[in-house]
Amino acid sequence: MNQKCFNIMMKFVFYIFFVLIVSCQKYERVPHIIVNTIIAEDTAISSFIIDYTLVDLGENAIQEFGVCYDTNQMMKNRVFVKNDTILKTINYKQLITKLEPNKAYFVQSYIKEFNGNYIFSNLKTNNTARITPSAFEIQTSHLNYIFGSTSVTFAVNEKSFDFGNDPKTVFGICYSNTNSHPTINNEFILYENYQDSITIENLEPNTEYTFRAFAKNRISTNYTSSVTIRTSIFFNGIEMVYLTGADSTNGSYYVSRYEITEEVWNAITNNQIPTGKGSIPKGNISINEINIFLNSLNNISSQISGFKLPTQQQWLYAAKGKFGIDNYSYSGSNNIAEVAWYIENTGDNKPKNVGLKKQNSAGIYDMTGNVREICVDKKSRGGAAHNEAFECMINAYAKQETESLNIAGFRIIKQ
Repeated sequence: MNQKCFNIMMKFVFYIFFVLIVSCQKYERVPHIIVNTIIAEDTAISSFIIDYTLVDLGENAIQEFGVCYDTNQMMKNRVFVKNDTILKTINYKQLITKLEPNKAYFVQSYIKEFNGNYIFSNLKTNNTARITPSAFEIQTSHLNYIFGSTSVTFAVNEKSFDFGNDPKTVFGICYSNTNSHPTINNEFILYENYQDSITIENLEPNTEYTFRAFAKNRISTNYTSSVTIRTSIFFNGIEMVYLTGADSTNGSYYVSRYEITEEVWNAITNNQIPTGKGSIPKGNISINEINIFLNSLNNISSQISGFKLPTQQQWLYAAKGKFGIDNYSYSGSNNIAEVAWYIENTGDNKPKNVGLKKQNSAGIYDMTGNVREICVDKKSRGGAAHNEAFECMINAYAKQETESLNIAGFRIIKQ
């Protein structure tokens, strides 16, 4: 056999030997691990519960297993949290704590083999809770006083909520009649089940309260700006607001929260106590008829009297809000549509139900528009449903004749 044939034969033998070795070799199984979910922990803020499964442990000896996390998606600075339980091919739930609030975290589960090799799972992400949740703003434009009780109702705008992702965040309104910046250390009521409003009951009558909305999670409490309101007092069934006069001319007095309505008029003129504020303001009346009404009102109870029409100065003080100093073009706003029924929004130039528009800062409704309001000196102010905006400005007035006019109504005061 020549050398060339020998070389070819030896190459063939080595090839056959290599094939036999490879075909007899057993492939090594690699561990398999997956993260299922990341759950915001419900008992400790800025914590996660990692749900993961060891699907296959492979064949190499395993030194440890657990989860790791980082705020960087590239996982360059992983923090490892070892699981000290028994290693099995089962589902695990592992808690990681002391995370930074309001941050996105990336999480993996891992296996470390004794040879130093790491096997990592798929990558999952979640956000920790915000430090400061945002409270909803109290909507004073929709403030509603419930007739016949010392209660106040606030409308709630669900879009203004920001829960963060702390499941323990709560919202509500705190209030006080002694603290100008109430907190949850004062009285409070929680907002629940996404109702459209929050009603606070059992308040003291004729008392000034300050309200603030709040949101609270397990790190901090956030408050909105405050709203101060004096609760109502009822005299002979008529809801009235107390005003502290700025000078000796006005003094302190009560003014009716609403224009006198047909229902109140009918009750009083029939010597009965009204049972509600009514709806449409009373119009088509003369000064003489108003005086008859006032006489009946003053005689219904021997204990309560002193009701009368306001002077122009008293009317103007009430129209300018809580302290008689609001500098608006109209009572409660520079936007007439917010506070008044007038020619541009009535549709038929006729008065509408009282109390539907925004009140002024003293909590008095409809001092602009709806019906002109007669003062004791036979001048009427505030404009009416058929008037243009300039005729409804707070300083405008009209001479009220003695004959009845359906565009003129009134409200009353008591000193």
